[in-house]
Amino acid sequence: MFETFEAEFLPELPFGKRLPNTHSVAGWDEFMAKFAGATCLRGLYRIHNAQSGQIADAFVREAFPDVAFSTCFGFDWCGRQFAFNPHSVRPEGPDVILLDPVEGQAYEMPYGFEQLHDLVLFQQREIVLMINEFAEWMQQPIAPETLGVNSCVTHEVPLFLGGKDELDNLELADIEVTWSLLGQLRAEAMHLPMGAPVGNVSIS
Repeated sequence: MFETFEAEFLPELPFGKRLPNTHSVAGWDEFMAKFAGATCLRGLYRIHNAQSGQIADAFVREAFPDVAFSTCFGFDWCGRQFAFNPHSVRPEGPDVILLDPVEGQAYEMPYGFEQLHDLVLFQQREIVLMINEFAEWMQQPIAPETLGVNSCVTHEVPLFLGGKDELDNLELADIEVTWSLLGQLRAEAMHLPMGAPVGNVSIS
């Protein structure tokens, strides 16, 4: 189990206590025993440990008070959080939900934890993790050798506020600050009509 993930994603630098298996998820204990806190492929995908997962749960809950989720277990280079969808439960555990602070959206995925790591991230890495965009950004002069556990690459002007999904609109940022700021903008934007200003930015 998880041999393909380990071979393809080369997880390294695991640290910290593993997240508890609160949903009786198949494969969870084996996966977290080996990979909790690990960084994969220079930060393309990273796995939470108990401490970072608790922090992520808090800032995601603040940014997405209207979305039901549980236990952030992983995150990608953009700071998007992979968690569980408590409304979709299978015998092997809940389905996955992807929470995106830049687009201000939560995406329900029709597969669980084991399938995500043993199949989906491998076969659909461009769709799910946007690996080509990651490789392009990592060639920029400001890019670090490996993204730190507290860092992410985000849009300077969020997409839901009219920002462009282009290389020039990407910057390296602190992940907690990013989620806090985008969560506040998302909350304000949800109650405004199209074209209304949000801070110094207008929704177009």
